[in-house]
Formats: sequence, structure tokens, C-alpha cells
Amino acid sequence: MLILGIGVVGYLLAPAAMASPAMAPFTQDSTPGPQLQLLWNISNPGPAAQTHPDISYDSRRDQTLLVWEDGRNDPRGVVDAYGFDYNSDIFARRYDAAGAPIGDAFAVANDGEYPPDSGRYDNEQRPASLYDPATDAHIITWQTLPDPVLEAGDLHTTTCYDVDLRTFLPAAGALTNSVADLAWYTPPDDLTSPWGVFYDWSCQQEPAIALLEPDKPFVVWHDHRERYELVDGVREGKDIYGQIVDHGIRQEENAILVSRAEKDVDKRLPNYQEKPDIAGQGTHWLAVWEDERRSATSDGHGFREIYGRFILNENGSMRFGDEIVIALGQEGDGPDAVKMMEPRVGFLPAAGFFLVVWTRIQHYAAPEGGDTDLMMAGIAPDGRMVLPPRVIPQTESDRLHVHDIACAANRCLLVYRLDGNAMFARLLLASGDISGPLALDGDAGYHSYARVVSGKETGEAVDFYTAYVVESGIRLAKVRTFASGDNPTSTPEPTPSATPTSTCADIYEPDDDWHAASGIFVHGGVQRHNFYPKNDRDFVRIDVNKGEQLSISTANLAPEVDTTLVLYERDGVTQLAYNDDDPATAPASLLRWRAPETGSYYLQIANFNAHSGCDASYDLIISANASLYLPLLQQMGP
Repeated sequence: MLILGIGVVGYLLAPAAMASPAMAPFTQDSTPGPQLQLLWNISNPGPAAQTHPDISYDSRRDQTLLVWEDGRNDPRGVVDAYGFDYNSDIFARRYDAAGAPIGDAFAVANDGEYPPDSGRYDNEQRPASLYDPATDAHIITWQTLPDPVLEAGDLHTTTCYDVDLRTFLPAAGALTNSVADLAWYTPPDDLTSPWGVFYDWSCQQEPAIALLEPDKPFVVWHDHRERYELVDGVREGKDIYGQIVDHGIRQEENAILVSRAEKDVDKRLPNYQEKPDIAGQGTHWLAVWEDERRSATSDGHGFREIYGRFILNENGSMRFGDEIVIALGQEGDGPDAVKMMEPRVGFLPAAGFFLVVWTRIQHYAAPEGGDTDLMMAGIAPDGRMVLPPRVIPQTESDRLHVHDIACAANRCLLVYRLDGNAMFARLLLASGDISGPLALDGDAGYHSYARVVSGKETGEAVDFYTAYVVESGIRLAKVRTFASGDNPTSTPEPTPSATPTSTCADIYEPDDDWHAASGIFVHGGVQRHNFYPKNDRDFVRIDVNKGEQLSISTANLAPEVDTTLVLYERDGVTQLAYNDDDPATAPASLLRWRAPETGSYYLQIANFNAHSGCDASYDLIISANASLYLPLLQQMGP
């Protein structure tokens, strides 16, 4: 039973040789802090091109199941190509904890093997998987061309994909029957495409999967159904839908709209919602996606933002909670335009909050593609921003990132591509600490499609497995992680405090100009900063909607700290407001302000005194719906 609650807010390759698993030394030094060790890195042998890997970890046997899109049954050996004239399939292989394969690769989905000259193939692509320890089964989902359409020969420009699912039982070494067409969508009889032909598809693509409870996976995907309708005069493109499979049976006939208008469970959003991911544990889950609803461009090329929706699973029923805005973008074709894409989410069980990682593209309309880096934020199940949005250092890239995260205990492993030709891993801790990068291999060639899953926990060590593509072959690696100095049983405060041992800089540094500003949650957000080194100033990004009313203040000032606040426009340069002292709390500061337009504004906090150091600290507080809405302004100058 579903209860909805409304919230406010290719080429043919020769078989690859198996590389011998080899131990690698620590790439970090011996100083305290998070550490990573590459235990082994191997090639996954196959007779043709491979792409889109995923991994599920068998906790009973300390083994992994690697699944991937495979081109061995295509006449050209092609993978990663859309359409009914290609024939990629889903294959899998098991590996033990030492990196040795367990048996041969086997087909998970290779239906519709029509004659080579028929032009008809059942193209299975983009698998996602997880392991259910309660039922001792790997659950695998993927996108596939619909068999009835292929068998009827009714192929035209509107033929597209369904999402299917089946399980692999390691004890028996056998696959169960498929659960077909998770979308369960039948178009209206009078609905036709712009080409004047019958609309025979809903085009579900790129599924992600989560296990709500034993034998009850929830699959989400982006969906093209009825894409030619209008919402408030704007064309719909894609939406995020989902389906519960309860003990092998689809629970909802027509699938579940996840990216819906807040006050109408059936109302879809304009423009594009794509690239979903989902994570959680027990009763609390979070689905995230990239969203183009506020863009004036409705063809899939506008600016995008990161949204999410909480999902509660209680007493066998799923209830949708609040929608949240995780990262706002800004439309335009100049250097201040920002596009947010490719969100990935994990859940930190020891800390009790979600960690979201996404790509930020500045000046996204530039011919060369703009400046690209990765960002992260921590979000509590009640919507609090416990780790404010921040740029992950050393992730600047000239290509769109391909990345994934998996979490266990008090840490997440981030695996990401840098400039297309290298794959790295970083450890992200519940405290906000970030390790240095660990190179996963030294192979030449184009790296892509990273996936990662957590494995065995032993004391302070947690193992992770990651799979990715180099050129047209898949590599599988094992990384051991250590989170030195972090307390896995502590509950994070809404505002993390500075913890570095070799510097007085707070965790938001570097933030000395508006380009490097960290975000702050506008609904009760609090951050603890300090002024270090000498002449330090701090910048914070405030993401607001038009008409939102905020109170911006400082508090808990250390001795010799006298804050000043300067609020800047979305260009980071034009001054909007200034305050030195709030008469009621001097030398603390206060601004009350209403946002004239939706977007990202920038706040500078400086010390009127010259004092700096480890003890020069203050709290920055943002509250919505302040009692006084007129700005409290003081012009710059004497």
C-alpha cells in the first residue's frame, strides 16, 4: 500500500587477460587522518566491449557480483548505443575477496536474439544491482527494449525502453524469472507523437535501486511518458518514477511519480528531471535527481539544479515526505552561470545523515564546456544541512565527471574521473574531512562509468569495491579505508567545528572570495568560522527563492572579534547591504533581507578588528521568515 504525504518545501575486442591481484602500499603518508590502500585492481575478461558496470556485495560469503552491459552478441560487438538495431546484453561474474573470479561470466538478460539481418534486437543496458542478505539474493535491474513491440515488428522512432528486474541466487547458482515492465504504463489511445505515429512507449532509462526491507526493492528511473504534454505552457521532458517489487510482484500498477509538484501527487513538473539515485536505511530514504524545472530552456540543455525527496518506509507502507532543494543553479551564458548535475547519494549509518555528491559546472554555456568540479553536502533526515555544500578540492576537470559514492559506518568512498584519463578515490568522513586522492590505476585510455559498493567492516577498517571502464573493458578494484581520529558513534552537530591539527583554518576554508564560498542552509543554518590567517575574510553562498525573507546574524563572538556583514548580488560584486553592529547584540551583526530574485547571493564576513588566530571564532546564523522584513542597511564608508 502506498501512502503519499505532501511536504512543503564499440568495437569487437579480443579476450582480455586477467591481471594478477597485487597489494599496493598506502598512498597517504603516516600523519593522522583518513587513509586509503589499494589492495588489488584486475581486468574483467570478455570477448567484446563492456560498459556500465555495477557491483553488489555478498556479506554472507565476502564476495562481489559484477554486472555489466556486454556486446558479445551484437554483430559489431557494440555497447553503449541506444536503439533497436543494437544487441547489447547484461552479463555477470562473481569474484572472491582476493579478486579471483568464481566461475565464468553468465548472461542475466540476453533475450530477443533475432537473426543478424533482421534489424531487430532486444537491447539490454545500464544494470543496477544490490544484495539482500535476508533472502541471500542479488537483485538486478536494467533497461530493455520491449519484447512485444519487437516481436510485432512495430518499430519506429517512438520505440523505447522498459525497466526489468530479476534475482541471482548464489547458493543455487541460478537466476529467477524476470519481473518485466516495472513502469506498467499504457498510453491513451489518442496519444500520438509529433511524427504522427502511435505512441507505443514510455521510455524508462538509467534505473537505480534500493532495498527498503527484505525482498522489497524500490527501483527509480527517469521516464519519458507523455513527453509531448505541457505543464503551465512548458513542455514536459522527463520525470522520476519508481516501482516497488514486493516478493517478486510489482506493487503499483502504473508506477510512482517521485518528482511531482509538491501539492499534487499526480501533477508532473515541466522540463527535465533526470539521473536519479537513492540511498538510506531502515525507515529513512532519500531520492535525488538533477532538475531543469526553473530553466527557460526546455530541450534538455538548460541550467540544472539538484533536488531530492525524502521517503519513509514504515510498517510495510511507503510514504513520501518533503521535497528539498540541495543545490541551486543560475541560468545564463556568462561566467556566473552555474549548472548542477549527476547527483549521487549515500547514507552514513553511524552518523545518521545522507551525503550527496554532484558536479558543478560554472560558465556551462561556454564553447569549451566551462569549469567543472565536484561538490558535497550532508543532509539529516529532517532536512537540516549538517555538512554545508562545499567544493571537493582537486576535482577540477575539463570533462563532465563520472562518479559514484558508497557509504558505511562513518565514511563514504567517492570514486571519480579526472579529465577523462584517470580514475581516483577519495574518503569523505562524517566529520567533513576529506582524504587526498588515490589513483586506482596507471592505465592509459579513457576512463568512465565509475560504480562503488561498501564491503566488509573490520574494526576501524572498511573495504570498498569499485568498478569502472577503461576504453572498452571493465576493471574491478578493492580499496581498504581507515578513518583515523573520527568517532564512528558520535552524532554530528548541525554545524561541524574546525578539527585540523596543523592549522587554525576552519573546515570551510579556503573561502576568501565569492568563487570559493560554501553554501549555508537557509532554514536554521548555523556555521562556526574563525578568522585565520591574518586579514582573513569568509564568504558564504546563500541559495534562496524569490521573496524569501531571511535574518542573517553573527553570534557567540570570541574576545576581540567584531564582525561586519556585506551582502552581494548574484554576480558576487554588486553590494546589496552592509551591517557592522546590531545595537541589541553588538559587536555582533545583523541583516534582515528579502530576496528580490531566485538565485545564489554571497555574504562576506570580516573582523573589524585586526585580531586573527585559532581563538578568533564566531557563529554565522541564517533564519527564514524573520519578524522584521525590511533590510537593516548601513552604507560602506566613514
